Amino acid sequence: MLLALLASELRFELEQTQASLQQAEEELSSQRDEVDLTRERIHELEIGGSPKSRVDDAERLRSSSVEADGASGMQVEGDLDDALSGRTKTECVARLVSVCCALK
Repeated sequence: MLLALLASELRFELEQTQASLQQAEEELSSQRDEVDLTRERIHELEIGGSPKSRVDDAERLRSSSVEADGASGMQVEGDLDDALSGRTKTECVARLVSVCCALK
């Protein structure tokens, strides 16, 4: 009886840990995508990104997957605004550094 209860508790903890791990991996993947997009934008700014590149950034952001929660939706809207209005290289580098630090 005691062993069955202990096994049940361990299964529950395992399921919770696996769910947490999956969520963390999804967040990491999303952050890596954001880093890649920011690096691309920095590269475009270094070579003289055009207004067309800003539209392309906006399209990439629209086509990327968005999580269902409201905070992510607000982040994507902000990213769309940034892509359409254009960001400075310094702002992109600062954002890249902060995201890289968050990944560590």
